[in-house]
Amino acid sequence: MKKALIIFFVFLVFCGVTLTLLDVFGIWSITGTVREALETHPRIEPFLMAAEDRAEFEEEIIGLQNKLAGTKADKEELERINRSLEDLIERYQERIDELELSLGERLEEIEERDERVRQVARIYSQMKPGEAAEVLNGLDDDLVIEMFLRWEDRFAARVLAEMDSERSARLTRILSE
Repeated sequence: MKKALIIFFVFLVFCGVTLTLLDVFGIWSITGTVREALETHPRIEPFLMAAEDRAEFEEEIIGLQNKLAGTKADKEELERINRSLEDLIERYQERIDELELSLGERLEEIEERDERVRQVARIYSQMKPGEAAEVLNGLDDDLVIEMFLRWEDRFAARVLAEMDSERSARLTRILSE
């Protein structure tokens, strides 16, 4: 068996050397024959490419690879920008939440103050206009205006008539604005 294998390998080497020598001396070109056979075979011909077509194809591949690298860089930049925007949105949302909470608290304070002013206005409306005017002279204009706006017109007019003329004129100007 070993002998048969050795003989077979020697035969293969002999054939290879013979074909190479025939090709080198230009007697018979095995590569030309194989190329010719491949180029004329109907199933292989569409897959063969001329050298210039191959170079053009390789240039196109390189161009597409460069474009892909640029697209990847653009994608990474867009992802970075997107993360920055998401962080910014999160910070703004936190600030909005804080402001909404603060606004809610402020609205509660305003409602409580409004209720207290309404109660005080009701108390003053039970007084005589002269007595109410005397007490109102010691309060700031904004509070007095708030009470005037809660009283009936007739009572507010009588209290205004009982007040100092200078203050009465000032309050009338503020009320008319």
